[in-house]
Amino acid sequence: MRAGRTYVGHLAGFSLVLSMGLAACASHTGGAGAFQSFLKRQGVAESTTQRVAYCAGGGCRLRQSYALSPSAWQAIQDLWQAVHSPVTERAAIAKAVALYEQALGPLAGTTHDGPGTFNFGHGTQLDCIDEASNTAVLLQLLATHKLLRFHQPTGPLVRGHFLTSWPHTAISLTATVTDEVWVVDSWAQAPGTPAWVQLEADWRAGETLP
Repeated sequence: MRAGRTYVGHLAGFSLVLSMGLAACASHTGGAGAFQSFLKRQGVAESTTQRVAYCAGGGCRLRQSYALSPSAWQAIQDLWQAVHSPVTERAAIAKAVALYEQALGPLAGTTHDGPGTFNFGHGTQLDCIDEASNTAVLLQLLATHKLLRFHQPTGPLVRGHFLTSWPHTAISLTATVTDEVWVVDSWAQAPGTPAWVQLEADWRAGETLP
C-alpha cells in the first residue's frame, strides 16, 4: 500500500507541474489574478492566521489547517518595522518564510523535510508545489494585513522543461514601482531558514544565493 500511495502522489505532483509548466512557461506572471487562481487551485485561498492551510506530500496532496500562534504572527509582523524600501521588504519576506516554517513545520511534522527533494507520498516531505503553495499563503496573509508596501504577490513561475531538466515551480512578486519580477523560493533550503528572493532572470538561470 505504501508503494501505491507513493506512486499516486508521484503522478499527482507530476501532472500538476506539467499542467503548470504548459500554462506558465512564459516569463509573465499573470498578475494578481494568476496568484488568486493558484491559491484557489491548491485549495488554500481561504486561509487566515487562525486557520492556515498548509501543503505537504507532493503537489499539495496532503493539506491540513493550523493556527498561527499570536506570538508567531507578531514575530512575522515585527519584521516590517525595519522595512523602508523594496530591498528591505524583500529581506523581510525571506525571513518571514523562515519564521512561518518554524511555526507551522512542527505542527505539520515537516521539520525534517529534505531541502531540494520531492519524495512524493511522504507527508513529512515537501516538493516545490507544496513550498510554492505555502509561500503563497504567507504572501496572501501579508497582503491582507497591509504589510506589503513595495511588492504585489503574482502568479507561480515554472523553469525547466521535461526534455532538458525537471521543471521547478516557485511563487513570484512584482515590484509596484519598477514592475521587476522577483521569485520567492524556499524549496532548496532547509526548513525554517530564509527563502531565496531573486530576480526572475537569475532564478531562471539557476543561480544560487549564499
